[in-house]
Amino acid sequence: MLEIISIEDITKRGQTHPLICKADNGETYFVKYAEGATINGLVKEWIAAHLALGFGFNVPEFEMAFLSQDVIDIYPRFSEIQGLLTPTEGTVFASKKIPFAEDFKHSNINSVFIDKQQDLLVFDLWVRNDDRNLTAIGGNVNLLWSVDKNDFYVIDHNLIFDEDLDENFLSMHVFRESAGNVYNFDFSLRQEYELKLQKILDKWDNYMSSCPKKWLQSDLFNLDLDGLKAKLTEDAAGALWDRLR
Repeated sequence: MLEIISIEDITKRGQTHPLICKADNGETYFVKYAEGATINGLVKEWIAAHLALGFGFNVPEFEMAFLSQDVIDIYPRFSEIQGLLTPTEGTVFASKKIPFAEDFKHSNINSVFIDKQQDLLVFDLWVRNDDRNLTAIGGNVNLLWSVDKNDFYVIDHNLIFDEDLDENFLSMHVFRESAGNVYNFDFSLRQEYELKLQKILDKWDNYMSSCPKKWLQSDLFNLDLDGLKAKLTEDAAGALWDRLR
C-alpha cells in the first residue's frame, strides 16, 4: 500500500480540506481522510472514480494510502482552520496531483465539446451529484482544467448519491447550457447511454472488491451498497430520464 511520508499543506477546497501530501513513491497527492470527508464519503470517492473512468472521463490517479500517526503528529497546522478535524491514523483516499492543472473556470466552458458536456450532465444525473456548479461569478465546480490535455479532470465526489437531487440540479450545473440537448435526446442516443451505463456497472464487483475493507467494515460506514447498485441499475435501464421531466 502507498504510504504518506509527509503532510505539506492543507487545501481550502470545499468542506473536507484535503491534505497535500508527499508519498513514499516521491509523488504528491491530495488526501481525503475519514474525519474530514467521512467514511461514507471515502467510499463514495472510490466508487465514483471507477464509474467516471468507465464513462471515459479523465480522473487523477487514485489509490488507498496509509497515513500514520507519526506523520500527523509532526504537522503543526491543524488548529489553524476553524472547524477542521484532525485526522487519525488509518487508510486514506489519495488522488495524485495533476501537473499544469488549475481550477476549471467559466471561460473554459467553450473549450469543451458539446458531447463531452452532455456526457458529464448524464454522469452527474446518474450518480446524483449536485456538486458541479459554476456561474460567471464563481461556484464549486469540482473540475480541473489541464493545459496539457486541453480537457477537464473530474474530482471530489464525496457527496454523490444525493437522494434529494431532482431536475433542478440542471439550473446550476456547469454545463447547463447543453441541458436542452439532454432533454431532447432521441431514443437511439438515450439507448446508447443506457448501454454504456450498464457496461460500466458490469464491473461493479471489481470496483467494490478493491475498495479498502477497513472502510467497509468501519462502524461509521452505513451506505446501502446493494440499494445504490439497484438504483444505478434502474437508471441505466431508462429510469434516469424520468428525473428530467
